[in-house]
Amino acid sequence: MEAHVPQDFIAAILSEKGATAAERETALLALGGRSNADIARELGLSDIAVRKRLGEVYKKLEIEGKGPGKLSALQHKLERLYQGRGRRSGAGRPPGPHFDVPHIDPICERSEDLETLERAIVTEGCRCLALVGMAGTGKTTLSVQLARRLRDRFAGVAWRSLRRAPSLEELLADLAASLFDDPGNKSDDRLSHFIDRLGQQPYLIILDDFETILQSETLAGQFREGYEPYREWLHCMVRGQEKSCLVVVSAETPSGLTALNGNKVRSISPSRGENVVRALFADRQINTTPQEWKELFDRYGNNLLAFKMAAAAISEFFAGNTGSFLKATAIYFDEHTSGSLLDTQFDRLSDAEEEVMYWLAIVGEPMSIDQLRDRSLRPLSVSATISILDSLGRRSLVEKVTMAGEVKLTLQPLVEKYVRDRLAKEIDREIRNFWTHKSLDDLKLLKNYQIWDVDSQIQNQENGLPSVSQQAIAELKGLVVNKNVSYGELIAIVESMASQLDGRDAIEIGYAKTNINGILGELREVSP
Repeated sequence: MEAHVPQDFIAAILSEKGATAAERETALLALGGRSNADIARELGLSDIAVRKRLGEVYKKLEIEGKGPGKLSALQHKLERLYQGRGRRSGAGRPPGPHFDVPHIDPICERSEDLETLERAIVTEGCRCLALVGMAGTGKTTLSVQLARRLRDRFAGVAWRSLRRAPSLEELLADLAASLFDDPGNKSDDRLSHFIDRLGQQPYLIILDDFETILQSETLAGQFREGYEPYREWLHCMVRGQEKSCLVVVSAETPSGLTALNGNKVRSISPSRGENVVRALFADRQINTTPQEWKELFDRYGNNLLAFKMAAAAISEFFAGNTGSFLKATAIYFDEHTSGSLLDTQFDRLSDAEEEVMYWLAIVGEPMSIDQLRDRSLRPLSVSATISILDSLGRRSLVEKVTMAGEVKLTLQPLVEKYVRDRLAKEIDREIRNFWTHKSLDDLKLLKNYQIWDVDSQIQNQENGLPSVSQQAIAELKGLVVNKNVSYGELIAIVESMASQLDGRDAIEIGYAKTNINGILGELREVSP
């Protein structure tokens, strides 16, 4: 918005006009720059449900028109209302501290996490805190709850999303106007001026979607070109003042934090949040036994978005019967919601990180550093492997487990299923490309990964998930069904691939020969 309108003022106006809590939550996200698809993912809704909620808001605030113009008209109307009465009366802002935080109605308060965060900030004097976790773990809602919990301990509280990747200069000007009623110092020393103000009185600043300003396709935490000043801000928060706190909410830990030490810097991940999940299921009147709870948490870990989708499926398709849902599904996974979120995180990975994720998904059981190095065709030192695993840990994509005194790496079931689905689709794509171009140049996964592996297939069957090879064959069978291609034609294409591999150096073709032979064997078995 051209004039910065506090979120609480917007929420108050929407409430005054009769908008429900769900409609207010959706409208605030839209006004904050989120697309309908982003909102649907965050709230676990369909795009249609998002449009319906926004439609109700437009109707209640008498906004007419079509398309994106309606949201713009809503923004302008709220700006006029704020300029007309908000600034004069302070409407929408509670007495005392400046409080500029989105209005989100949580299912319930995450007391354990909030106590941990409050202790780090208030008791331990943390000045720069990273709230880090993979997509769907409820970081945004938790950060808003934290702001509300600590509002009386600070002279001002401000929450901002970096989804649109503002420059540091733009962000500081916006924050200065909100927190200090001051557009900020216009000189080149704006950051120093801002830090000085944070040192005069205690302020709490929360920056969501911090990963937006971090590089993709490299190890985690590196700043994008042009956004290095944010790293300097992190350092200044630690060494330049003793009163305020900056909280960054991110899918990965910024490198500027890992270089700093001491109690002034912390990195904390959301806990499993069992009370939130239980409240979510209770809200849908779903009854669940202790054994069913255990199986649900084994499947979905601390991914609240996955639990939202599972609860919706249990309620709508299994008449509230959790046991029936568990028997019918190995793991429930909504590609339009969870898939797109994980697509975003996976696309940020470096080639080396991607390789580790693929191997963990293919093998289907925890692997040690030595086991990962033995599988890989690229020569990796122990130190390089540790750096890759550390980066994946900072992205919250791998987990460490101790087995027989040895540390091993594994994936959460939801992530593992996503990676397997992605692998199967990519194998299908490689074979389709060969079909068109008759060249092995595009083979990547089939060369680099031993997908047709008897041991891993047995392991995958034991843990209830289909192997990558089984999923790949299912994709290829779809090619027969949807493209009017016969099994004979498909087998002939794969045989042609195999013949091109004959006589080639093993180093050049990697695992391709083993995989192609495995595909041929399975296709011949299912061929009519």
